Order: sequence, then structure tokens, then C-alpha cells
Amino acid sequence: DGLKEAWKAQVATPGEGLLGATWRSRLESPLSAPVAAYGLVFAAKTDLGRLVALDAATGKPAWSYSVGSRIDTPPTLHRGLCVFGARDGWVYALRARDGALAWRTRVAPWERRMVAHGQVESVWPAVGTVLVHDGVLYAHAGRTSESDGGIAVIALDPATGNALWGKAISPGPGRQNDLLRVSDGKLLWQHVPIDPKTGAADLKAPVPKGASQGGLMDGTWTLLGKRRAGNAFTAGNQRADLLAWSDALIVNPASAIAVEKKPASDLDEKPVKPKGWNAGLPAGAQVEALALAGNAAVYAGRAKDSKPGAPGGFLWIVSAADGKKIAEFALAAPPTFGGIAVAGGRVFISLQDGSLVCLGK
Repeated sequence: DGLKEAWKAQVATPGEGLLGATWRSRLESPLSAPVAAYGLVFAAKTDLGRLVALDAATGKPAWSYSVGSRIDTPPTLHRGLCVFGARDGWVYALRARDGALAWRTRVAPWERRMVAHGQVESVWPAVGTVLVHDGVLYAHAGRTSESDGGIAVIALDPATGNALWGKAISPGPGRQNDLLRVSDGKLLWQHVPIDPKTGAADLKAPVPKGASQGGLMDGTWTLLGKRRAGNAFTAGNQRADLLAWSDALIVNPASAIAVEKKPASDLDEKPVKPKGWNAGLPAGAQVEALALAGNAAVYAGRAKDSKPGAPGGFLWIVSAADGKKIAEFALAAPPTFGGIAVAGGRVFISLQDGSLVCLGK
């Protein structure tokens, strides 16, 4: 409780640059979701292909790094490095403290170029958010599993960028490229399991019942409601447009479901399943970003019935214990899809007007 706007920075501008208007036709935000650590908050100016770092306490620019190719998702922070892929087919690792290049590795199988949405880029664009799991960095590049040889997947040493193995996912799933993820201890691309030691993909793996055709990084459905994507996130038996979870709670865009607690020993009674709660968000609110902290859940989205000239977005903070509202803020614009980060007692929100807002005490 007691949060207030600590600072607001205009990091990007819709339509900025020669290619901005073309990219805006894809209904994407000019600013990626934020990530925060090391006293800094990081985000990508997607249209301009530039990664920026701001002081988390003041919002003042710390450094920026341009790769000259679009960056579609936020970076991954790992052991002092800020790692991300770009649509030139390369993965870059910058020193988080000053933005200096530590290493870069090409994920695209060959240096081939094409024009997409007014921009020259690799035939195999690298999806921005790389994955680090069990000390190995996994990155991938490509457009679909059916085009240009499929999706290139590579395992790297995160400290040096040296390749451990490289494989391809093709053909079979018939899906657009999307984020790699780990679910129930398995490395997955879409529903396809990948052997983390060899990169071998099980293309015959069945599609889970109720699996979404949409992706984890596709936020275009937020402008069109349920007519596109949705239900791409999974935790346990829960599926939703967005999910956030901990060992005790799974939060979706409307409510929370408590995770059944395991007994401490064989002498304990049967596990007690604690109650969940409903968030009680205002009617017409569409949640487009969600985060879970130790004591609170944070919701942000657009008010679909806002009057002309009224704030286009909202942010609610509710108690993780019972879902009761702690604070409410009007946002100048709807958030970037998934555009919330919580760190150091602060809440950071990327907005679709290109601004980054920090709430703190």
C-alpha cells in the first residue's frame, strides 16, 4: 500500500522512425515489456531495434544499444548479462551495468536477407526473449516450422555465447515461431518437446487438449478480443490469456486459484486446499498484463468502455491473500501485452504509447 507514481519516461514513440508506421500495422506496441534487476529497468524500442536501460529509482537513461534490426520482446537477464535476439538472426549479450557488448552469436543457419514489413532482416529472425535453464541458454530463429527449413534451435554457453548444439524443428507442427519455454521440467517449442542435451525434437508429440493456436508473445488479440489467440498460458490444469503463479497461487485475469499444499510429513493430516478469490475488476475491463508478487497481484489493461478523452488503461493492485483491492491507478494508455515487472518494491509498466511508468513509495 502507499504506492504512487515515482516517475514516467517517454522511451519510444508510436510510428517513430521510417519503419514505425509499417510495424504499427501489426498492432504491436513500440515498447516491449520491461524487466528489472541490478538497479536498472530494461526494455526494447521494438520498431527502432534499440535496447535501453533506465535507472530504476529515477527513470533517467543509463545506456542504450542499437542492433539495427527489430527486437520483438524483452531481454533475458542472467548473471550480469542482458541477452536478447533480433530479427537480423543474431543473439546479443550486453553487460547489464553499462551496455557493452560481451558476445554475439548467429542463430540463423545462413546469412540470408529478405524484406518483411518494410525492413531488411534475416530469413530466420531470432525471437527476442531467449531462455536460460539449468545453466544453458537456448535461442531459436525462423518464421514457421514449414518455411525455409523450419525453426533453428541452438544451445549456448551463456557466459561466452559458444554453441553447444544446433538443430532444426521441421516439418510437422505447422506453427509460427514463438517463445521457448519450460513446463513440468520439459523444454518445449509450442507443444513440441526438445531434448535439452541434444536438441532432438519430438515432432510426433500429441497436441495437448485445449491447446491454443495463439502464442505466448502474440498480443494482437488484445485489440480484437477473443477472436485471436488467447488461452496460450498454462499452469497445472489452468489455461488463460495470461497467468502468473507461485508455489501457493495461480492468478488469471479474473481470479486466483490456490495451490494445494503438500503435507510436511507422513504424520500430518491430508493436505488442506486453501480458498482462492475473485479479483472484482470493473465491468468491461480487459486484462492485458499480469504479475504476482509475494503479497499482491498486479493487473493492467484497457477499459473497453472508456469515454472519449478518458484514460485508456487501468492498473489494479489486489491482495494476494484475499483479492481485495489495495490500490488503483489510471494509465494514459493500455499496457504493452504482458508489460509489467515487479522488483525492489516497485512496479514498472510499459504502455502502448511508448512510455514507461514506475510506481513506488
